[in-house]
Amino acid sequence: QLEKGLTAYGYVARTSSEPERSEVTMTLQFSKDKLNRLLLMASRWQGPISAAIYLPNEKLEWDLFVHYILRNSKQLKDTVFHVMLFDQKVYKGDYPINRMRNFALDAIETDFAFPNDVDFMTNIDMHSSLLNFIKSPHWEKELQSHKTVLITPAFEQTKENDNETDNHAFARLPGTKNELKLSLGQVKAKVFHSGIKLAHGATDNPKWLSLPEDGPSYMVEGTKDYEPYFLVEKRYNGLLPRFLDGFKGYGWNKVSWVMELHAAGYRFVVVPNSFVIHMNHDYGYRPKTADGKTMRPETNQLYSKFKDNLKILYGQTS
Repeated sequence: QLEKGLTAYGYVARTSSEPERSEVTMTLQFSKDKLNRLLLMASRWQGPISAAIYLPNEKLEWDLFVHYILRNSKQLKDTVFHVMLFDQKVYKGDYPINRMRNFALDAIETDFAFPNDVDFMTNIDMHSSLLNFIKSPHWEKELQSHKTVLITPAFEQTKENDNETDNHAFARLPGTKNELKLSLGQVKAKVFHSGIKLAHGATDNPKWLSLPEDGPSYMVEGTKDYEPYFLVEKRYNGLLPRFLDGFKGYGWNKVSWVMELHAAGYRFVVVPNSFVIHMNHDYGYRPKTADGKTMRPETNQLYSKFKDNLKILYGQTS
């Protein structure tokens, strides 16, 4: 049930053939100011994309969006759009980030998904690498017998200057693991949110960086507040937990999902040859509360209630 002022539409832009069930679909959610980043993402991810976009419910905005699709049809040949229109006079809520994530994830036509954020670019051959990984005899058997997420370590690009354009920043991004190591050595990149150890520390980036691209995968623990990026199998359908729609704007929206996957018995495995890297962006979407904090009290209240429910459902919290 959508809140008053929100309207959902499907919009098929894909001009390529329908993907095979065994494919991996990247799912994305974003607002209209990130449409250029979708083009950059599509230039690296050579597979299907399920994109949920948040647009003002105005004729001009819709016309501009359709024009964007027609103008970039070649780059978007593997992309299917799901449009969430919001009436600016009626809907006063924060950006419905988890509803948007579910919107994109629910609509995929493949067995595997890579839920991503549009600011996290992939390495150049991630799509083919992940496909080869899950289709290998060993992992095909493992994925059939164990609920597993396949983690791609997350890094971030250091800002060159405040006026850098998306296209210039994108041109500086490392495309391979060796290029990433060089960028880290030159302090042009770093581990994503390196100052928040719980967020990505469990991935053990020093170990990952020490492995060759054809090295072994390794298992990690899904610790508290862990929020990695990963491939997950969706053919379990109803068994795959959904993002909690109630989380909007900033705070706990992805951590809660990862916590539930861990509580539901998913294994966390890091793959050796794929990674994502964050392109800088303005965090102005984080609303300020009356006391100047960036997280609303109701967000913390929802998170607390979620953890209580997790204990009831699974007998534990992550």
